[in-house]
Amino acid sequence: MEKKVVSCFVYTLGGSEMKNCNALESYCMSNDIFRTRDGQEIAISAMCDGGDQGCGGGLLMLMLQAMKRLEPGAVLEVRSTDLGVREDLPAWCRMTGNELLAEQEGEQRNRYFLRKA
Repeated sequence: MEKKVVSCFVYTLGGSEMKNCNALESYCMSNDIFRTRDGQEIAISAMCDGGDQGCGGGLLMLMLQAMKRLEPGAVLEVRSTDLGVREDLPAWCRMTGNELLAEQEGEQRNRYFLRKA
């Protein structure tokens, strides 16, 4: 079976650096804080931008690679423009024991915040 390299973009949070990468490097470490509408602060440990990929189209692979590098309790920000992620991600979190902390709809992409179990 041929391995497929998924192209994506990684943004360094808190800076302006942007680089093209392959799926195995599609996350970045961060110390940024996301504030929910109710004022809760979430410290983001890493970010994974899946572009237009959905959970069935490679996003889960990107998330798993990023989660492997995080300590329990760390928060991964996941970005995607695929609308199906909103339905699929809560189920994935229940199956894996990870916690979906918050979602944010955006004009260009949605953001999801997951705490590693």
